Amino acid sequence: MKASILVSLLLLASQCLIFTNQTYAQVYYQRDDNGRLLEVGFIKAPAHVQAQAQAALAERKRSPVLVDPHNGGWSVYDNASGSAAISMFSDPKRGDGVIQLAGDGHGDGYRLGAADGGPWYDTENQIFQWSMKYSEFFTIYITVETNDGIYYMVYTPVEGHHITHSSIVNYGLGKSARNGQWQTFTRDLLYDLDYARPTIELIAILGFQIRGSGLLQNVKALPSFPAGLDADRDGITDNQEIQHYETNPYRADSDGDAIADGDELNYWGDSWQDDSDGDLLPDLRDPDSDNDGLVDGAEIAAGSDPRDRLSVAQQLVYEDGSGAARWDMYDNSPVGASIRSVTDAGRAGQVVRLRGSAISNGFRLRYPDQHWWNNRRHKSLRW
Repeated sequence: MKASILVSLLLLASQCLIFTNQTYAQVYYQRDDNGRLLEVGFIKAPAHVQAQAQAALAERKRSPVLVDPHNGGWSVYDNASGSAAISMFSDPKRGDGVIQLAGDGHGDGYRLGAADGGPWYDTENQIFQWSMKYSEFFTIYITVETNDGIYYMVYTPVEGHHITHSSIVNYGLGKSARNGQWQTFTRDLLYDLDYARPTIELIAILGFQIRGSGLLQNVKALPSFPAGLDADRDGITDNQEIQHYETNPYRADSDGDAIADGDELNYWGDSWQDDSDGDLLPDLRDPDSDNDGLVDGAEIAAGSDPRDRLSVAQQLVYEDGSGAARWDMYDNSPVGASIRSVTDAGRAGQVVRLRGSAISNGFRLRYPDQHWWNNRRHKSLRW
């Protein structure tokens, strides 16, 4: 049994390595019942497979191929179910070129590269964009060459990001990425690399792989963000966030201070670069600009001055009954638990109703963007 499993992993490794010149190949992905990323697995590939991969990539470098989704290039790289299939159709609302990937869920993998079946070698673009309609869990791997070898940019429908391997960078697209609606995602691969590994430089985009069944369209690479694009809807365009303010284009509240970047920029105005507490962070990117133990957004909401450490609100209200959006479930087993804001006649107003299976379900109160309160000033909590 163990031998057969090892053989199947080695076969999958050889398939994946056509895009790499590394010793290790990505072979499997694990998640828990809540969809949280747990581990990306690797296995060492045979020497002859590594040599073939290195030769294929060296040949492609001599004749670079840019990302071109209209020039074929789709293939199944992992047909674990035996039923994985790729088809293209025209949708009345979306138009031509909708790609349907149909198989046995996350067990099957699909790849988009050059029309000849090899990798792209796109050195002209750093922005990657795609539209998708998925209702199940998926994993996207964008393979890139860097000055430190081959890296995998991994995107999944979860919250947050983390590094699981020296050459793997994981980013969450949010749980809503699998809500069954068409959505378009735009990622700056250079920014995503630099955020995780500041010394790494992007050289070329090599390929796009995805696990899971669903619909895709308009998978393409761009030299820069489309004008006016505001991915996190914070009121600041992605280009401005990266090039001018150095805030995070994918998080509405880059510094986790309970106020969206655009609203905070409006508050600071022309003084957004001031450093009120002398910690070398401009106030716009400093979660606690006066270092008084309260985050800026909480101070602004309470009417105190986030520039003045002597200006402190006597109390902060984290929940007034209308804030169901501030709650989330950290344990939804058994499933069926709910969080709602409802009217209570006895309280003469709104209350939050937490409904679940006794103490089996767990609920958590934080800021609406799921940042922690980080209150280092107040020492008592009343509810």
